[in-house]
Amino acid sequence: RSSSTASLLGATKKSSGACRLDAPPVCLSTPPSRLARKPGPVAPAMPEFQSASLLLLGQAAVAMAVALFALLRRPSEATPSFVLTALSAAWWSAAQAFHISATNVGDRLFWGNATYWGIVSLPPAFLVFALRLSGFGPAVSHAVVGALGVVPAVSLWALYTNETHHLFALGPMAVFGSRGENIWEPGPAFWVHTAYSYACIGFALAILTRAVFAQSGVLSRQMALLLVSGAVPLVANAMRLAKVGTAGISIDPTPFALLISVALLPFALGRLRLLDIL
Repeated sequence: RSSSTASLLGATKKSSGACRLDAPPVCLSTPPSRLARKPGPVAPAMPEFQSASLLLLGQAAVAMAVALFALLRRPSEATPSFVLTALSAAWWSAAQAFHISATNVGDRLFWGNATYWGIVSLPPAFLVFALRLSGFGPAVSHAVVGALGVVPAVSLWALYTNETHHLFALGPMAVFGSRGENIWEPGPAFWVHTAYSYACIGFALAILTRAVFAQSGVLSRQMALLLVSGAVPLVANAMRLAKVGTAGISIDPTPFALLISVALLPFALGRLRLLDIL
């Protein structure tokens, strides 16, 4: 969703107005933030997109139910970060569902940008959750939590003000392929955000791996389940960015990989009684 070729960007920069909407690629010279929510069609939502959007909405509902269930339990120091992780996954999934099913430029861009509120908040929330769950809670002070939120905040700023500096996307973000997928070229701010997110998830997975071998019985299984929950979306996203095994896939598979993570949460809460250690 965030890759393009130099020739595509060149064609976009040369256009003096809107490119043809009935031929790939679709590109608009109007900056994204100035687009109304109702400017004309991008491309009809494909049947598989409609099915995928329903799947993502169901996934979001499950994640929200898990977050609510955790809130209703006796709270602990790990509960807020767990709830934020679940809500971030829910937001990402729901926004992605609206993004891929939207049929006009304004809505497609609006919901595409909206996904990043969940994308940037999930990795640091998951890291804080892993730290507090694994016994490193005293090291996670309010100052540390605030510092972890700096890069996500700057990333969102770069995204929504991209037309003034092109740090998040090198060219216009209103660039679409023949099937309506966003294919803008990532800029330096995007790669900083990506590296930071990978570092947060990677550190969290390392902590959970250590906990798997340090614990025994049900505690070890709980940590292993969380390890799988965090690793699956990371692998899917890495394959997408590296373009490995994702040829022909026109939408980001990472939110769908989150389906596995979200599906494991009810099992962790019920059978493995994860909330008993939060």
